[in-house]
Amino acid sequence: RREGGDASVKALGAVTAVRRGAAAVTVTVHGKTAEALITVTADHPYDLVYHTFDGTSPSLWRLDIREAEESPTRLVPDREGAHVVPSPDGSRIAFVSGAPDAGIWVANADGSDAREVVIGSRWSPVYQPAWSPDGTKIAYTRDIATGGGEQIWIVDVETKMTLATTDAHGTGHSWPTWSPVPIDGAYRIAYAQKIGSRSEIWSMREDFTDARAVTQGNDRYDTQPAWSPDGQTIAFQRATISGFDIWLVDAEGGNELGLVGLDLAGEQSTPRWSPDGKLVAFASKHETYGQATRLWQIYTLRATGGGLARRTSGAVDK
Repeated sequence: RREGGDASVKALGAVTAVRRGAAAVTVTVHGKTAEALITVTADHPYDLVYHTFDGTSPSLWRLDIREAEESPTRLVPDREGAHVVPSPDGSRIAFVSGAPDAGIWVANADGSDAREVVIGSRWSPVYQPAWSPDGTKIAYTRDIATGGGEQIWIVDVETKMTLATTDAHGTGHSWPTWSPVPIDGAYRIAYAQKIGSRSEIWSMREDFTDARAVTQGNDRYDTQPAWSPDGQTIAFQRATISGFDIWLVDAEGGNELGLVGLDLAGEQSTPRWSPDGKLVAFASKHETYGQATRLWQIYTLRATGGGLARRTSGAVDK
């Protein structure tokens, strides 16, 4: 006999985990009874970092998805923050803070020792930070509002020196993400490239040469790329007349696959990979709360498809 829906018990006593939580298992054999409490945790070895927005200001949070019923922890409580991303080694985070003159900030993983590395302004906002594989540089998007359009810039985290920009390559570049491993002898940056009324996923070497199209098409708007940990696949958001969904594509192009494939209502956005490459996290507002209000929450899917799980809750957008 068991109490709780977090594990199942076979006739011969094998216990199988169903979901995170706890289940009390009682066994009776020849009139003797024993009881055991089974605690089910997830083995995904990472924390989920994200921001919430309560209608006034965004704030940063960290959630350990391995533990059942774990509560999120506020990061950098004395500062608002958005667009948060962990460094490759997990020791630091980068985020956007300081609206309306928001800049790129870096802090320790626990939110301590926050410092600004890129100064922004309302006339030239910066956003979408992305760490280099060695954690020494950050690529980000800068919007030159006075006609320059969106450009990708790279800054040295320690010296705060600008290392490169795409201003000589036109405009419409955004959402940079670094390959975790070298490809053809160099790290590459995947990004969204606006072309007229559409957007495609492209990649280029980290010195901004050898730009290549990864996705192409006139009836779609592809953006928000995220490189898988093995460098073989890029997750991205695709917008079509049917809606906004998460897709996968080979890093060199081809083998495009709609990952969600569940006919979820609303928009699916900002995919991110778990460090082991098994899960893809994304934001979605397909569920309703209260008076049919749709709020952004964080979900995960297996990278092979299926296994949809909501990771956050509460009456604010994530």
